[in-house]
Amino acid sequence: MSSFKNRIVGVLSVDSSVFEEVEHDENSMGQAALVVAVSSVLSAIGGGVLSSNLTTGFISILIWGFVSWVLFAAITYIIGVKIFHGDATMGQMLRVIGFAFAPSAFYILTFIPLVGIVIYLLVTAWFYFTIFIAVRAGLDLENGQTFWTVLAGYFVYLIGLGIVLSFAGTLSSF
Repeated sequence: MSSFKNRIVGVLSVDSSVFEEVEHDENSMGQAALVVAVSSVLSAIGGGVLSSNLTTGFISILIWGFVSWVLFAAITYIIGVKIFHGDATMGQMLRVIGFAFAPSAFYILTFIPLVGIVIYLLVTAWFYFTIFIAVRAGLDLENGQTFWTVLAGYFVYLIGLGIVLSFAGTLSSF
């Protein structure tokens, strides 16, 4: 079994064997939650700096990190298992998706003038590629099935994000 540090390096390198390991290690849920927590805090710092209300922006992004983790794991679990007959438990999906959040820690750099948008786009591509590998490993699906599962999860994610941003905008007006 790899150390936590080695797992993070493996995830950031998009090493599918790390996701297979995490999927089967029931004791790694705390580590997955820690990855989500740290990534969410760093994302919230980067995104909060750009918010018109730093506190509201930070809190909204932080909460959304945890909500999106559970939501994305649940959606990919339901679609992957019920439609594509993948082989996973909700716990396995929470673990692999939680670790897949690691690249989102680099959203902290998105506040940098001029290059922030480029960093955002690169991190987003990296993040979704990592999610793809995590879902494929977690559900034991083929690439096409994984693509549709992740795409459906992404649409639910966007709807939830829209709600969070609307809520944050409403709160910042107070």
